[in-house]
Amino acid sequence: MITPKLKKKYEKLILELRYLTADYDYHRMLYQDSQIRFAEAFEQYVAENNLITAEERILKTGEIGDDPEDEFTELEPVEDERQRKRINAVANAVYKKIAKATHPDKIMHMTEEEQERRRDMFQDAQDASNKREWYRLLCIATDLGISLPTPSKEHITLLETKNKELRQTIISMNKTYAMVYNKMPNEASKKNLFKEFAKATGYTTLD
Repeated sequence: MITPKLKKKYEKLILELRYLTADYDYHRMLYQDSQIRFAEAFEQYVAENNLITAEERILKTGEIGDDPEDEFTELEPVEDERQRKRINAVANAVYKKIAKATHPDKIMHMTEEEQERRRDMFQDAQDASNKREWYRLLCIATDLGISLPTPSKEHITLLETKNKELRQTIISMNKTYAMVYNKMPNEASKKNLFKEFAKATGYTTLD
């Protein structure tokens, strides 16, 4: 039986999950935009400084340099088989409730605006289900006022793990060259960043 303290902690974690998911989506959009701006500016820097990639150097000179440093990649949670099945069971139950709450027959009496909102939420739920993003399903269900499965200690642990993962991913994005570039105060700082990035990714001058 769930205790009042555990239930309150579950509610707190769900609220944190909703915030962190929105914050992750926001930073992901910033990151994608930053990548484009950084790539365009770095391409110009490469041309101005007559730099070439490690692959280009190999083709032109036969020299092999150091391996380039990896950029940001998504953090993927490691799940064992039992955990995966339990997550899927919760996700499937929540998805069915979302589908029911957004079914055309259930929303006909609602305003056109609300019907459109629910159709969009169903599309988001389908996308989350296909990608096995169970945490997004919980957020959508909460927005729809759907009661979530009775939490267990395992549910609490899963939420804590996901919230921690989202925080770490956001921190990782903010530390990438592209995101740091957007925060640089002047051109001199940006050029120093390009110089560091060029070295880390194997760019050199062609003597």
